[in-house]
Amino acid sequence: MVRYLYSAVDARGETVTGAMEAGSHRRAIERLRDGGLWARSVREEGRWSRWRERWSPPRRLDIEFALRQLAFLVRSGVPILQALRSTAAETARRSLRTQLERAATRVESGESLSRALEAQGGFPSVVVRLVEVGESSGELDVCLRRAAEGLERERILRSTVLGALLYPAVVLVLALGTVTYMMVSLVPKLTRFLEQLRRPMPAPTRLLIDISHWVERHALTTGIVLALGLLALLLYRATAQGRLKTDRWLLRLPIFGRILLLASTTSFARYLGLLLKSGVRVPRALETVAPLIRNRHLATHVLEARVRVVHGAELAPQLQRPGGFPALVGGMVAIGERSGSLDEVLTELGDYHDARLSETVRRVLTFLEPALIVFVGTLVGFVYLSFFLAVYSVAPGR
Repeated sequence: MVRYLYSAVDARGETVTGAMEAGSHRRAIERLRDGGLWARSVREEGRWSRWRERWSPPRRLDIEFALRQLAFLVRSGVPILQALRSTAAETARRSLRTQLERAATRVESGESLSRALEAQGGFPSVVVRLVEVGESSGELDVCLRRAAEGLERERILRSTVLGALLYPAVVLVLALGTVTYMMVSLVPKLTRFLEQLRRPMPAPTRLLIDISHWVERHALTTGIVLALGLLALLLYRATAQGRLKTDRWLLRLPIFGRILLLASTTSFARYLGLLLKSGVRVPRALETVAPLIRNRHLATHVLEARVRVVHGAELAPQLQRPGGFPALVGGMVAIGERSGSLDEVLTELGDYHDARLSETVRRVLTFLEPALIVFVGTLVGFVYLSFFLAVYSVAPGR
């Protein structure tokens, strides 16, 4: 099958563009004609289009909006093929529009919607599983809406975590950049001016000048060493074993490790509860949820738990193993398994840990803001104090 890009006119005279897979150029034109479209141009997709789609995949936010539109159209009684094409036409991002059009082509040829979406490679596994459940249960609109809600909660969760980690990092980088600029550019000029006067300098000024000299002599070497160290760490993390070990180490960090653990626990509980509520069996649900957990160490815990569940073990003891999720998760899952309401318990667990995550982030930012202000103020204040002490020491009459 060859992929073709087309531009056509419908019965109302409006221009319709899209993509389809067909065995030949003539077959593509025939399929357009069968769909009530008059082909204006049909051409084979080039390598540049495929490369752009590969390196610019659909964003989660675009998928979320597309799922909500699909759910609305299906709930309104629109056939799934027409709903897919309408959603594709309303999608601004080219990569997602292309994948929805491909999915529509597959559905038109007799494939199920879940298989058509899975074949595109851009849709999360939880979306595919929920669509599969919706097709078998006859509640496709409900499952599409649940998938969109799951992606929305994941997006909000990710923005919360990024906000907590990004703010202090940006402030520190800006502060260190400002101080480095002063050391490399301003302080050397001050040093040359003071040395010409041949006057004794105050201790803070002497210390500032010594630091500036050290930065001038070793800044390049230090920068190269740090860059090489960071590159080595990234290359090590790119390996399977390196990713596992660094993710385990990240969970042990003070404060920020706690934030990452709460975020992963929230994602795990919410997605697992969502899948179980939709009728997915526990082993399949665990298999689907594991890749959605960004921390590879915790994802490995989930996959190991799945193996034991498949062999007849209960889920709760597997989640209580040390080094994994918080102890509360295993205890509440045990209650849910005994009461038969595991999906509801997991949903409540997700909401609870989400609330704890928001509170933890709020407290961290409340503490970090004044701490960073004091730190930056101390650095900049020391530079200015040293400068003015030097100016005062060489003033007339001193």
